[in-house]
Parts: sequence; C-alpha cells; structure tokens
Amino acid sequence: MTTTTVGMTTAIDESTGAAPTSQAATTEAPTTGPVDTTTTDTTGPVDTTTGDTASTGTAAVCGDGMVDGDEQCDDANQNDGDACTNACTLAVCGDGVTGPGETCDDGNQIDDDDCTNACGPASCGDGKVQSGEECDDGNPDDTDMCISSCKLALCGDGFVQAGSEACDDANDVDTDACLVGCIAAKCGDGLVQDGVEDCDDANMSDLDMCTNACKTPPATTRSGAATRATSTAAAAAPPARSARPAPRAPTAPASSATSAPARSPRAASRSRPPTPWQSMAPTRSTPTAPAPAPRSLPTAT
Repeated sequence: MTTTTVGMTTAIDESTGAAPTSQAATTEAPTTGPVDTTTTDTTGPVDTTTGDTASTGTAAVCGDGMVDGDEQCDDANQNDGDACTNACTLAVCGDGVTGPGETCDDGNQIDDDDCTNACGPASCGDGKVQSGEECDDGNPDDTDMCISSCKLALCGDGFVQAGSEACDDANDVDTDACLVGCIAAKCGDGLVQDGVEDCDDANMSDLDMCTNACKTPPATTRSGAATRATSTAAAAAPPARSARPAPRAPTAPASSATSAPARSPRAASRSRPPTPWQSMAPTRSTPTAPAPAPRSLPTAT
C-alpha cells in the first residue's frame, strides 16, 4: 500500500506500520505492478502560471499598464492623443498622431505643406513660404521687403519701405503731401499741393507769374514782373535786319525862276523895324549871280 502526502511520498510497511525516517521520497514497488522510480524535488515552490515570469523574460503586452520589454510607456488605455500612444511609445511631433501641444501631425518631413514640421498649421509668419504667399520672413515688420501679410513691399501698399520710399499714402492723388511715386511733395515739382502752394511752375525764375516760393505775386508786382520779363525778352532777342535802301532817282536842276521860299508868318512876326541909324545908312545893292544853265538829263537807251 502506498500513501502520498504533500511535499513527500512515504511507503508504509503493512506488516509493521512504521514509516521510514528518510526525508527523500521513497516508492516501494507493489508486488503485482511495475516499480515507480520517480523522485520529486520538494525544496521550492511550484510554478502554476501559463507564461514566463519576469525573471525568465515574460513577453511584454502593450496596454496591461506595465512597462515591459521595449515599451517606452504603458498607460493601459486606448487614448492615442495623450502622452503615451496606443503603441506604448511616447508622443512626439512627426509620429503621425496628433499629441499634446500639436495642432496637426502628418508624419512627414515636408515643411511647405498644410502641416509644418513643427506640427502646426501653415500660416503667414511661420517663416515658410506656403501656397498663396509671396514671401514669409517670419517677422511682423512692415518696413522691410516682406510685409506682415506675406506680400512683397511696393509703393502704394500704405507702408513706408525703409531706404526706398519717402512716404506712402496708398492713393493715386498727386496734389497731397505724398506723390504717386512715393515721393514727398515740394515746391518746384510742377504739382500744386492743395492748401500749401498757390502755384508751381517747376522753374527757378522769380520774374514770371509764380514765384520761387510757389506763391502768386500781387497785381502790382505781376505787372512790373510782366514788364521786366518783356524787357528782358526784348533785350535778349537779336536785332532785326534793316532792308537795303532803294537807289535814289536823279533830281531835275532847279530853274532860274525858282524864288526863295517865303518866310513863314511866325518868322515875319519876329522881324523888327529898322533902327534910326540903320535907316540913315546908304542902301547897298546885292549883285545877283547869273543863274546856271540848265543841264540836260541823259536819255535812257
């Protein structure tokens, strides 16, 4: 007869009823069956699990709440947007999963698509030229080559570009303080500035109808200025050439019957009566010179 107890097996002798004192398990072969020579070690606990223990390299199971094997984390949940993904890896930008602090995550390294490599949406000011942007310098400065709306700076955009524009009022009016070319208006530019200038003839002459201060002179000054201008123009003009005189026609000789011209009444009135001593003087006759003989004119042939 054989009796088995936990931790040891003892063979009892039926004739004496005494058990052996040895701690080793002993099996006595029955007289009618085969002899069992199996020996069981009873010095340690029995392993009753179906898998390996940690000491023997148990396979890691993601989601069991225990960080095993090659797991970076294990939060035992199915939330893929927290700090630990469902693959038991730490959430990082570029893993294709939108994690904490990320607006998007497309899992690629293309920096000019809708989701940047910083896991944020593409936008003006991120320093990356996206579709629809002319430039993107990543700053809000509106006086450089790229303004804050990601457009190239140009005259008429309302922003004064440093080193290139004197002004920019974003309009096409040439009578205000800023001209169309983003140039500051001034006297002498040929454009009359409203409320500032009376006139602007774009010259340096102070003798015309508009002074060098772009003011209209008073009426007296205008007439004098006009006279001076006319005199100046006349003096500057070259003298006119006179026409050649026509040849003089020959004149007929005076006849002997020609008498001396009569004295005008005015000359007669000037004559005085002779004085007494003049009337007493003997009268002298003036000899008359013979008249010259008439000359005959040459006959034209």
